[in-house]
Amino acid sequence: MGFKNILVPVDGSRFSSRALREAIKVAKRESGRIILLGVVELPVAGFEGYQEFSVNIELEEQFSHRMKQILEQEAETLKKEGISVDTVVRTGNPADEIVSLARSEKADLVVMTTHGRRGFMRFMLGSVAEKVVRTSPCSVLVVRPSEEEQTAMEKSG
Repeated sequence: MGFKNILVPVDGSRFSSRALREAIKVAKRESGRIILLGVVELPVAGFEGYQEFSVNIELEEQFSHRMKQILEQEAETLKKEGISVDTVVRTGNPADEIVSLARSEKADLVVMTTHGRRGFMRFMLGSVAEKVVRTSPCSVLVVRPSEEEQTAMEKSG
Protein backbone atom coordinates (compact mmCIF):
# COMPACT_ATOMS: atom_id res chain seq x y z
CA MET A 1 0.00 0.00 0.00
CA GLY A 2 1.43 3.35 -1.04
CA PHE A 3 0.79 6.86 0.12
CA LYS A 4 -1.01 8.29 -2.91
CA ASN A 5 -3.14 10.94 -1.17
CA ILE A 6 -1.11 12.93 1.33
CA LEU A 7 -2.85 15.56 3.44
CA VAL A 8 -0.69 18.37 4.80
CA PRO A 9 -2.20 20.98 7.14
CA VAL A 10 -0.41 24.28 6.56
CA ASP A 11 -0.49 27.45 8.65
CA GLY A 12 2.35 29.44 7.09
CA SER A 13 4.72 28.83 10.00
CA ARG A 14 8.24 27.48 9.70
CA PHE A 15 6.95 24.42 11.54
CA SER A 16 4.42 23.56 8.84
CA SER A 17 7.14 24.13 6.22
CA ARG A 18 9.15 21.34 7.88
CA ALA A 19 6.16 19.00 7.60
CA LEU A 20 5.65 19.96 3.96
CA ARG A 21 9.27 19.13 3.16
CA GLU A 22 8.72 15.64 4.60
CA ALA A 23 5.48 15.25 2.61
CA ILE A 24 7.33 16.20 -0.59
CA LYS A 25 9.80 13.37 -0.02
CA VAL A 26 6.97 10.87 0.40
CA ALA A 27 5.01 12.23 -2.58
CA LYS A 28 8.03 11.97 -4.87
CA ARG A 29 8.86 8.45 -3.71
CA GLU A 30 5.24 7.26 -4.03
CA SER A 31 4.16 9.38 -7.04
CA GLY A 32 1.54 10.81 -4.71
CA ARG A 33 -0.67 13.85 -4.65
CA ILE A 34 -0.49 16.43 -1.86
CA ILE A 35 -3.61 18.06 -0.49
CA LEU A 36 -2.77 21.31 1.29
CA LEU A 37 -5.25 22.26 4.00
CA GLY A 38 -5.49 25.63 5.69
CA VAL A 39 -7.85 25.88 8.64
CA VAL A 40 -9.12 29.25 9.80
CA GLU A 41 -9.96 29.05 13.48
CA LEU A 42 -11.91 31.96 14.91
CA PRO A 43 -13.31 32.65 18.36
CA VAL A 44 -16.95 31.61 18.61
CA ALA A 45 -19.22 34.57 17.91
CA GLY A 46 -21.28 35.81 20.82
CA PHE A 47 -25.01 36.02 20.50
CA GLU A 48 -25.25 39.42 22.15
CA GLY A 49 -25.52 41.38 19.00
CA TYR A 50 -25.24 41.59 15.24
CA GLN A 51 -22.05 43.66 15.33
CA GLU A 52 -20.01 40.90 17.02
CA PHE A 53 -21.30 38.43 14.46
CA SER A 54 -20.46 40.70 11.52
CA VAL A 55 -16.96 41.40 12.88
CA ASN A 56 -16.31 37.65 13.03
CA ILE A 57 -17.53 37.24 9.44
CA GLU A 58 -15.14 39.99 8.32
CA LEU A 59 -12.27 38.36 10.24
CA GLU A 60 -13.08 35.00 8.71
CA GLU A 61 -13.00 36.51 5.22
CA GLN A 62 -9.65 38.22 5.92
CA PHE A 63 -8.09 35.09 7.40
CA SER A 64 -9.51 32.89 4.64
CA HIS A 65 -8.10 35.20 1.98
CA ARG A 66 -4.66 35.18 3.63
CA MET A 67 -4.75 31.40 4.01
CA LYS A 68 -5.62 31.01 0.30
CA GLN A 69 -2.56 33.12 -0.55
CA ILE A 70 -0.31 30.98 1.63
CA LEU A 71 -1.65 27.76 0.09
CA GLU A 72 -1.31 29.12 -3.46
CA GLN A 73 2.36 29.98 -2.83
CA GLU A 74 3.05 26.50 -1.46
CA ALA A 75 1.12 24.89 -4.33
CA GLU A 76 3.22 26.73 -6.93
CA THR A 77 6.38 25.36 -5.34
CA LEU A 78 4.98 21.83 -5.42
CA LYS A 79 3.89 22.14 -9.04
CA LYS A 80 7.40 23.26 -10.02
CA GLU A 81 8.66 20.04 -8.46
CA GLY A 82 6.20 18.03 -10.55
CA ILE A 83 3.91 17.13 -7.66
CA SER A 84 0.15 17.03 -8.13
CA VAL A 85 -1.47 19.35 -5.59
CA ASP A 86 -4.89 20.52 -4.44
CA THR A 87 -5.68 23.23 -1.91
CA VAL A 88 -8.53 23.46 0.58
CA VAL A 89 -9.42 26.21 3.07
CA ARG A 90 -11.87 25.43 5.85
CA THR A 91 -13.12 27.25 8.94
CA GLY A 92 -13.47 25.44 12.22
CA ASN A 93 -11.59 23.39 14.76
CA PRO A 94 -8.25 22.41 13.19
CA ALA A 95 -8.19 18.79 14.42
CA ASP A 96 -11.80 18.19 13.37
CA GLU A 97 -11.24 19.73 9.93
CA ILE A 98 -8.04 17.75 9.32
CA VAL A 99 -9.73 14.45 10.19
CA SER A 100 -12.85 15.32 8.21
CA LEU A 101 -10.84 16.13 5.07
CA ALA A 102 -8.68 13.03 5.53
CA ARG A 103 -11.89 10.97 5.47
CA SER A 104 -13.54 12.74 2.54
CA GLU A 105 -10.37 12.73 0.41
CA LYS A 106 -9.52 9.14 1.39
CA ALA A 107 -6.08 10.28 2.50
CA ASP A 108 -3.48 7.57 2.96
CA LEU A 109 -1.27 9.77 5.13
CA VAL A 110 -1.48 13.01 7.09
CA VAL A 111 1.84 14.80 7.50
CA MET A 112 1.70 17.54 10.09
CA THR A 113 3.74 19.38 12.62
CA THR A 114 3.49 19.83 16.31
CA HIS A 115 4.27 23.22 17.78
CA GLY A 116 5.87 21.40 20.67
CA ARG A 117 3.92 23.06 23.46
CA ARG A 118 4.58 21.64 26.87
CA GLY A 119 3.15 21.91 30.33
CA PHE A 120 0.47 24.46 31.00
CA MET A 121 0.26 25.75 27.40
CA ARG A 122 -0.40 22.24 26.11
CA PHE A 123 -2.97 21.65 28.82
CA MET A 124 -4.79 24.89 27.96
CA LEU A 125 -4.55 24.72 24.19
CA GLY A 126 -4.55 20.97 23.71
CA SER A 127 -2.61 19.34 20.96
CA VAL A 128 -4.05 19.35 17.47
CA ALA A 129 -1.53 16.69 16.45
CA GLU A 130 -2.51 14.46 19.37
CA LYS A 131 -6.22 14.72 18.50
CA VAL A 132 -5.53 13.96 14.85
CA VAL A 133 -3.37 10.93 15.72
CA ARG A 134 -6.16 9.59 17.95
CA THR A 135 -9.01 10.08 15.45
CA SER A 136 -7.50 9.98 11.97
CA PRO A 137 -8.76 7.35 9.53
CA CYS A 138 -5.21 6.96 8.17
CA SER A 139 -1.57 7.01 9.23
CA VAL A 140 -0.20 10.27 10.64
CA LEU A 141 3.40 11.41 10.42
CA VAL A 142 4.07 14.07 13.05
CA VAL A 143 7.14 16.23 12.42
CA ARG A 144 8.59 17.73 15.57
CA PRO A 145 10.35 21.11 15.77
CA SER A 146 14.14 21.02 15.77
CA GLU A 147 15.95 21.45 19.09
CA GLU A 148 16.77 25.06 18.16
CA GLU A 149 13.14 25.82 17.30
CA GLN A 150 11.97 24.14 20.50
CA THR A 151 14.39 26.21 22.61
CA ALA A 152 13.40 29.46 20.89
CA MET A 153 9.71 28.66 21.35
CA GLU A 154 10.17 27.97 25.06
CA LYS A 155 12.03 31.27 25.53
CA SER A 156 9.32 33.27 23.73
CA GLY A 157 6.61 31.90 25.99
